[in-house]
Amino acid sequence: MEKAMGMKSISFRADEDLASQLEELYESKGGGAERIIPGFMTIRKYTLHELQGVFTKEEFAALVAVQNGLLLDPKVQANGKMLNAHLEFSETYDRNISGNRAILNELLEKINNLTAAQVYFLQDEIEIFWRTGKETLEKFISRFA
Repeated sequence: MEKAMGMKSISFRADEDLASQLEELYESKGGGAERIIPGFMTIRKYTLHELQGVFTKEEFAALVAVQNGLLLDPKVQANGKMLNAHLEFSETYDRNISGNRAILNELLEKINNLTAAQVYFLQDEIEIFWRTGKETLEKFISRFA
């Protein structure tokens, strides 16, 4: 089979449930991945734009601090209640919210008002920040707050 111009072949591992869903919805795993990955990246771009200005610098710094060393599970990453529970736990035991001069209840309310996509990509972007180390904390925060 000939590759489309400018297209690269990639492969990835998927659990059985995801592979089955791709086949069921798109008739093949590869065809499903080809279909959804560009859409995922487009949704990511628009969602990150929507998140600009939602949080203060202090709140965003707190979100970054809370997620330092955290391993995310993509299957629950879009759940705002899970994020809020983690924020409450982090404040109780590590003071990551008040330590960054943010107010826990105000931050929780803002998370409650986010869409699932916004919760997902907010955490994803912070995970990318920690994993890559490509930006200073100040520059990273300035993209959103």
